[in-house]
Amino acid sequence: MDAFPRGLNQLKAGNQKMIMTIKPSAMALAIALSFTSNVALADDYLVEGADVQVDAGHPLAMPQGDTLIIGGDNTSGSLTVSEGGLIDNSSSDGIVSIGGWIFKDWTNSRGELHVTGQGSSLKTGTLMIGYTENSQGKLLISDGGQVSASTYGYIGGAGLGSRAEIIVSDTGSQLSVPLMLLSDRLTVQDGGSVNIKDMLSIGQFYANGSNDPISGRVVVTGSGSSLNAGFILMGVGEIDGDISTLTVADGGSVFAKRVSNLGLDLGHFNGDILLGLNDGSRGVLAIGAIAGDTAQKAGYVIADEIQLSNRQLNISGNTLENSEGQIVFNHTATEEERYTFTPRIVGDGTVDVYSGVTTLSAANSYTGMTSLYGGTLKAGGENTFSPAADYATYADSHLDLNGFNQTLSSLTHAGTLIFGEQPGTHLTISGNYVGNGGLLLMNGAINGDDSLTDKLTVIGDTSGNTRVRVTNLGGKGAQTIQGVELISVQGKSDGVFTQEGRIVAGAYDYTLVRGSGNNSANWYLTSEYVEPNIPPKEPDVSNNQPDAPSEKPILHNERPEAASYSANLAAANTLFNTSLHDRLGETQYIDALTGETRVTSMWLRQVGGHNRVRSNSRQLRTQSHRYVVQLGGDIAQWSSDGLNRLHLGLMAGYGNSQGDSYSKLSGYRSKNEVYGYSAGGYATWYANQQEKTGTYIDIWAQYSWFKNQVNGDALPSEKYNASGVTTSIESGYTFKVGEDRNAGKRYFIQPKAQIVWMNVEADRHTEANGTQMIGQGDGNVMTKLGFRAYMQGHNSIDDGKDREFEPFIETSWIHNSKQFGARMDGGATIEQQGDKNLAEVKLGIDGQLNKNMSLWTNVAQQVGQYGYSDTSLTLGLKYAF
Repeated sequence: MDAFPRGLNQLKAGNQKMIMTIKPSAMALAIALSFTSNVALADDYLVEGADVQVDAGHPLAMPQGDTLIIGGDNTSGSLTVSEGGLIDNSSSDGIVSIGGWIFKDWTNSRGELHVTGQGSSLKTGTLMIGYTENSQGKLLISDGGQVSASTYGYIGGAGLGSRAEIIVSDTGSQLSVPLMLLSDRLTVQDGGSVNIKDMLSIGQFYANGSNDPISGRVVVTGSGSSLNAGFILMGVGEIDGDISTLTVADGGSVFAKRVSNLGLDLGHFNGDILLGLNDGSRGVLAIGAIAGDTAQKAGYVIADEIQLSNRQLNISGNTLENSEGQIVFNHTATEEERYTFTPRIVGDGTVDVYSGVTTLSAANSYTGMTSLYGGTLKAGGENTFSPAADYATYADSHLDLNGFNQTLSSLTHAGTLIFGEQPGTHLTISGNYVGNGGLLLMNGAINGDDSLTDKLTVIGDTSGNTRVRVTNLGGKGAQTIQGVELISVQGKSDGVFTQEGRIVAGAYDYTLVRGSGNNSANWYLTSEYVEPNIPPKEPDVSNNQPDAPSEKPILHNERPEAASYSANLAAANTLFNTSLHDRLGETQYIDALTGETRVTSMWLRQVGGHNRVRSNSRQLRTQSHRYVVQLGGDIAQWSSDGLNRLHLGLMAGYGNSQGDSYSKLSGYRSKNEVYGYSAGGYATWYANQQEKTGTYIDIWAQYSWFKNQVNGDALPSEKYNASGVTTSIESGYTFKVGEDRNAGKRYFIQPKAQIVWMNVEADRHTEANGTQMIGQGDGNVMTKLGFRAYMQGHNSIDDGKDREFEPFIETSWIHNSKQFGARMDGGATIEQQGDKNLAEVKLGIDGQLNKNMSLWTNVAQQVGQYGYSDTSLTLGLKYAF
């Protein structure tokens, strides 16, 4: 075809030469009214000025394949096709050029074509936009409008300073072309679609004497928006620095499925999308947003294979050195949204993650660098992380194996590496590993040396520092011998792996340590206590004899939580235990009205106590503080002979105990708390109420229920319940051993014995880490043998005031048939030690202040083996109505 073979008809808004104004401006209205049928033209046409429009009543037919040019030399033109209007230039020779004409020496042409509305369309052979020097062309398709070209689409790039843009908006709007060479901007949004049957080339450049790079940019955004192409070539500029980008965001979709090479030699490119085709060019596929922009909702790419670059051979058969392909993930998808990137990634280039959670599902095999600056890159299967790629994680980024074995070429790690949710995932690094303060999140079912755990194997060398956090998932815990291997290093092992947080299983705390001897390159979990690195003492050679080596026993780190469980169970079984005098003080008083000896009708006691106890291994020590308040009163009483007395009563109470357990080996602590209530009754029989001598028998029983909590250092809070029955029988015999009538004092001794059955049980509890705890010691029988000596009387200054005081001292031997403890998974039982046999001394005073009010108070101290100690203070009150 000639440069311009036919005459040029001008379509000029508001001018007598206008021949295509269907909806003209006001001054062209008379002209418009003369056209009432289709306009069939037979020449090439230039649109200049604004307001040139085509609608359904006045379509434009160009059957001979003419050329329609919008915007002339140093002029602008705009054309709108609306309300079902049609421009039919569908012959293969037909051309629509927006923004100048390539076969004329025009400059500064500016053209705009807007096809809008259902049924509005433009059909042509070739579509050119912004294709001359310093030209600007824009194609807008909206609200269901359609544009189709049967041969080619040339979008920008043939001249210096040219600009071209296509915007396809709204559901039903569509652009169709078999092949498109795009050097500027294409935006598909809000449900629009672009269909390119064969090939989309982004960044195509005809040098035309210019050395300036031209960037092609395609954006597909919005739900329902789509770009469909046979295959996509990016980074095809012919000079260094050409950059082309394809951004898919906010639910938009790109479909690429190659069915033909169009006769082109594409070298080793066999996929559907190629990034970085020509030497010095770069193609960027961005999911959500390009690097540096604010993250957006992700879009979708549906293709079998994406090749990052074609560094071996370009489209002309030349060897490439500097082409670059890049995939950028910079989106907002969360873990719950499950965004998956399905194409297989091959070639040589870079993958960069900035934001969002991205799952790779294909078996990728690309080489180059994968950098995680933020967000999460997640494996969707084994070896979806390319084993040929090098990886680098930065702070706030996450590389998630998701439970699938992976192999990496190398790893420089400053972020977080997640192995998965179950143990047994294996990461192999075929090259070197560099720790820059990164974190490994590993799992294990920790039982012993052969435990199933996640594992890191480094074939090359390690260096730097790495933190390691291990979570036990269902392991029952056991003592280790060599240890559980977590990290294996086959090269030079200069890297340091440091435990972060606690690693617990069963009754044991585990420590991450470097191996020894032939295993010194590897890192293990061990339950053994590892002494800190303290320089050895100089040997004593004063007698010319070296110190004899001493073998230290192997100690295994027991968890302080076991002591906390033990303390809670011990408190639940003992908080509400009382003797007769603890509960009622002096049990007899003089009735205020009759002068007869009666039993009090209402009483209240409060107890505060402090307990110290160690575990059976002596590693753990626990301190607890408790508070108890009990209220009771008689409901019935009678005597069979006037001397003895039997009375029945009810009682209820509240108790709280809080403690702290400490491991002297690991340094970890655990806090415990138990609080609850009790309700029960009692029955007491006295043989002689008048003389206050002879035998007494006291029986009580109560039901108690408790809430328990254990909070270990760096572990989740554990909550569980406990409940059960305690009951007691107590008997004693009171002897009057003397009296001072002048001073009004009488002296008594009272041997006595008590048996308490404690059967408060803790619920079986499974910790967050999978360890099961079973309380031990319920069913304990406490036997108490004691001797009480006391005096009754008052000072002469209290004569006639109904006051009576009873100072006393009481000593007892206490035996417990069981020790309270906790049996953890793995068979280890941690028990309280030293309370099997106890000595108790109690000092106090009971007193009647007047005919109605009595008080009593005492201090008790229990001591046992291994530092066991319990101190309590009791204050009681009773009132006679």
